Amino acid sequence: MLQILLALALANSIHAPQGAANTPPPRQFDFWIGEWAVHNRHLQEDGTWSEGEDTRARITPVCDGAAILEEWCGPWYGSFQNGFSLRAFDPTTERWKLVLFWTTTGRGAFGSLGGRFRHGRGEFFAGSPRGTWTRYSFSDALANSTRWDSATSVDGGQSWKTDWIMEFTRTRTAGEVTQERLFEEDWNAGQVAPDAAARELDWTLGEWKGLAVRRDGGGEVELQARLRVRLLNKDALVLGVLELDRGDEHEERLAVRGFEAGAGAWRTWRLESDDPVLRTAQPEEGATGPTAWTYRLDEAGQTLRVRVERLGEGRMRRTETVADSSGEVVEELVVELERG
Repeated sequence: MLQILLALALANSIHAPQGAANTPPPRQFDFWIGEWAVHNRHLQEDGTWSEGEDTRARITPVCDGAAILEEWCGPWYGSFQNGFSLRAFDPTTERWKLVLFWTTTGRGAFGSLGGRFRHGRGEFFAGSPRGTWTRYSFSDALANSTRWDSATSVDGGQSWKTDWIMEFTRTRTAGEVTQERLFEEDWNAGQVAPDAAARELDWTLGEWKGLAVRRDGGGEVELQARLRVRLLNKDALVLGVLELDRGDEHEERLAVRGFEAGAGAWRTWRLESDDPVLRTAQPEEGATGPTAWTYRLDEAGQTLRVRVERLGEGRMRRTETVADSSGEVVEELVVELERG
């Protein structure tokens, strides 16, 4: 029996991801890619731990590998919860940015954390106006299992209390979980988000194809374009990926948009395969619905404005304009798309 146990342990270590310890930073979450059965444990008020109901998770590389997208779903204290996160490594800060949206009702709001891996352990933090800090940690990453836990601090990080543990057991390999499958297989369990405003972008759902024209100081080029849009998280989120191709050149631009019912407003997060920095924006004031967004690109005041226009049944125009701090346009991308 001892020989069998030693053999299993050796096999697990041989096939374990080098993980966060020896992996280039943008690839440090690759160990998590795949599908997982998730066992939950929760800290009770009396200090004991309860064994929660089992849930499942799918972790997908998106935007040509620039980001990792998490879908999580399962029973939750008599209801059903869906979870979403998007995370990317920012090369300018050398830190990971995590964006989350969890809901049991179809209503919710985005949250975000930041952090990094050190010695094979990932720690990501967020503060609150009340002075409470939250820490999410990843540890014990092996080929077919890993652990996540949540802890809080009320003394500025001097001490932490762990209150939720998730133990992941792999059910599908990384190679079986792709962006293509993300758009083909629906994990969007639960009821539809109840707010009518959350449906304002449903007309964009589906697959669109067309031609893009990029203009900058170097002239004008044409690219083939494909846009795919789907709902996530009890239909509370709208995920879109725009693919642009010209010969051997390929780039992708991802945006996830959600209606934050508490604020009564939409919010979007975006990144590009060639610029893997998660940036956020809200719709421009005066825009008809959530159709125009302006992102700040750098401290110098450079901005990106994205505008989506419905041209008629089955037709769409998408315009992306980069301007410097004076407002002068330095690059423009115009994409004409048709459904199907």
